[in-house]
Amino acid sequence: MLLPSLEKFKARDFIKFKEIDSIENSEIAQELNIDTIPALIFFKNGKLLEKDFEVYGETFVTRGVMIGAFNELILRDVIEQM
Repeated sequence: MLLPSLEKFKARDFIKFKEIDSIENSEIAQELNIDTIPALIFFKNGKLLEKDFEVYGETFVTRGVMIGAFNELILRDVIEQM
């Protein structure tokens, strides 16, 4: 369900993304405390963006990681804060 939204942002050159399998890359998931999917990890200039982002008064990104359910509007607000 998340992929169409990501594709829209990619088409507008807002983001680049790479899909990874959390089981095949379990060390990354464990290091970033990712235990739920979907999860997005935000990087800027090749480095993990270790910031928190709030949307509508709620934290959706913690230390560069966005976990769980969210919609296109929330994702857009997060991207704009980057």
